[in-house]
Amino acid sequence: MNRICQVAASFGLGMVLAGMPFPAISQPSELIVQVGAEEFYETGLIQLERREYNNAIVSFDQAIQLNPVYAEAYLQRGIAYSRLGNPEGAILSYNQAIRINPVYAEAYYYRGVAYSQIEDRASALADFDQAIQLNPAYPQAYVQRGVVLAGLGRTEEAVTNFDRAIELDSRNGEAYLNRCAAYYTLGYRQAALEDCNQAVRYQPNSAVAHYQRGFVQSALGNGRSAMSDFNQAIQLQPNYPEALLGRGIIRFAYGDSTGAIADLDQAIQLNRDYAEAYKVRGDMYLRRGNFAQAIPNYDRAITLRPAYDTAYQGRAEARSALGDVDGAEQDYSEAILLNPGNIDAWIGRGQARTSLGDNRSALEDFTQVIQADPRNADAYFYRGQLYAELGDNDNAMLDLQQAGSLYLQQGRTNEYRSVVRQMNLVQYGFALWD
Repeated sequence: MNRICQVAASFGLGMVLAGMPFPAISQPSELIVQVGAEEFYETGLIQLERREYNNAIVSFDQAIQLNPVYAEAYLQRGIAYSRLGNPEGAILSYNQAIRINPVYAEAYYYRGVAYSQIEDRASALADFDQAIQLNPAYPQAYVQRGVVLAGLGRTEEAVTNFDRAIELDSRNGEAYLNRCAAYYTLGYRQAALEDCNQAVRYQPNSAVAHYQRGFVQSALGNGRSAMSDFNQAIQLQPNYPEALLGRGIIRFAYGDSTGAIADLDQAIQLNRDYAEAYKVRGDMYLRRGNFAQAIPNYDRAITLRPAYDTAYQGRAEARSALGDVDGAEQDYSEAILLNPGNIDAWIGRGQARTSLGDNRSALEDFTQVIQADPRNADAYFYRGQLYAELGDNDNAMLDLQQAGSLYLQQGRTNEYRSVVRQMNLVQYGFALWD
């Protein structure tokens, strides 16, 4: 008997050891499994960082095969699926991570992101709530919950979440960027600009941050600053159709219609289903007097977005200019049906109906505009002319006087002169269209 056995026997351990399993035999294999799973997991993380998403999924699969309760591997596999554009596959992986670890805040967060990708906002909101409950100091969870709330129209609640994210991380560019959008929606444009400035400060290489600031600058009338931001966004991300659209609009406003249309052409080349780009390009052709070129752009915009009321309105203007007044009247009617608050469509239809000799219906359209917008000088002017055409000079003069007063208040001197000329004609017992 060797020395070790002798010692064991002296302590009466011989029978005990003989009747016990030998954990020392199984421990090395378990350790090998753990090390192997960890190696595959680390490899997957490297592949994920390199954007080799399919390879990363294979590595995480191998880690999970060796260690079926590896919650982190399920989480990272879900992230890889999500980045491949497969949020449904991602959700299945996150479900497994949560099953293994029910208090895994990151798994709830990323599952919430995946639910957002498939527009299941109720499930996304529940997951972000749970992530925050598990980790109240989780800034990105507040950001994403704010995004969901904004999408649900709960914009003020969204701002509260972005505020909290910024309190937790004062350099969180994404939080500033989303709060900028929320402030803009609420009508706080200057506050929106300040937040966009912060977003650009902390994310200087973010094309989206520059684009969004350009959008706000444009709304504030800061055309040159908007142009600079759109240029920067395009420099950072050349295939950015929204930034090309924004720059095109600014170029057109500054008289560079050729450059503007070139930007719209490029935006459409990048995204053949970009309804807004077709509509805006149609508007540009319309303003240039290229009515026949405008119509196919409006056609395409309407095909892509059948409820696009301003595209119907633009096509109506182009049709009217080409002499198709019946077609124009139909398009204006469709625009009004889609959006009864589209004042310009009501005025356009009133003018079209006047041209078609349907004066009573035209009168109703102009009256509708005045009821909705009592300071709409054009509606008073057109209705005044129509009253004169119908021989109702008293009402004609009342409307023309009101139109003239509003035009003066609005600084529209050319239109005011037209009113004066029309009033002189009415006083002599006949009216002419200006």
